[in-house]
Amino acid sequence: MDDAQTAVKFCNEHEIEFVVKASGINQACHSIRPNALVLDLSGLNGISHSLESNRLRVNIQAGTNFRQL
Repeated sequence: MDDAQTAVKFCNEHEIEFVVKASGINQACHSIRPNALVLDLSGLNGISHSLESNRLRVNIQAGTNFRQL
């Protein structure tokens, strides 16, 4: 996450557009922009779960795609 924070700060300081690419399955290609920095979160694809007080808690990271679910 430190790398992502550094990249966003750099973009803000230098007025560079950035876009976020999560799982890479966006059919409209919103994560592709000319002259923009792409923050690729596809590596953040973990899924975890736990049972707390008879409730299932599921954590799904931003880069997770439907096949992984």
